[in-house]
Amino acid sequence: MDGLLRDRLTMLAALGTGVVVGISGIYLYYRLNRTVSRELSSLACSIADLRREIEQLRTEERGETPVKSDSAPLQHSLREDDEDDEYYDFTDVEDASWTGLREAGDSAWLDSLDAELDRPGDKQALLTSMLARESQYSRSCAYFWRLAKASHLYGLQLRPGRAKEELARQAFARAQQALRLDESSPEAHKWFAITLGALSEYVSTQEKIENGYRFKEHVDKAVQLKPQDPTLHHMLGRWSLEVATLSWLERKLAGALYSRPPDSTAQEARAHF
Repeated sequence: MDGLLRDRLTMLAALGTGVVVGISGIYLYYRLNRTVSRELSSLACSIADLRREIEQLRTEERGETPVKSDSAPLQHSLREDDEDDEYYDFTDVEDASWTGLREAGDSAWLDSLDAELDRPGDKQALLTSMLARESQYSRSCAYFWRLAKASHLYGLQLRPGRAKEELARQAFARAQQALRLDESSPEAHKWFAITLGALSEYVSTQEKIENGYRFKEHVDKAVQLKPQDPTLHHMLGRWSLEVATLSWLERKLAGALYSRPPDSTAQEARAHF
């Protein structure tokens, strides 16, 4: 019985792996309407137009001929002061515009990755291109959870072996980094849970069980932050359904062996599906 229970709890701990296999397909059916990318592209164009207009104004201001009079030296001096003030003002606006344009471009690139990540096919080239920009996005949670996702999806395409295990560990490390950068990100919590579950075949039984609880903890947190995400509810539903089928004896043994027996009901599972 202890062996059977251990197998059941191990399966619970590894649920992240089973849940994730169908995630790409689920995304295809439940894709949220992505308008942010289009809005950012429009904003970037507007900023570029504004920058050109500012440059034109600067050129026109510099090309004006000073008015000649008896007090020309004083007026010329004042005009130079005015031009200097306007120059610095325009520079400040230009710098702000350029910063905004760069940030909008960065966000647009990150958002564009989502379609590539959810599209079926080999993920190796995508992962390689993302890794090439790691230094540029070293402080970006949005970059690291996508990098974790790309690493995980590519790992699913590999045959069992050392390379697959190494990629699974890298995916989890990248999800950890995303969470360190922003604990309020639901995607960071989700991919932390998913990549943690994918490690189940590479760790001890005790670690599998402990990781199972951590898996549930982070999925719960992600649902709190993003309750409309269908994949999160699917993951919780799978978890709850498996826990709900544990027998009374298995629950008692789980409490004796691991001090914290899992608890859920079929009703809770149905609520998430």
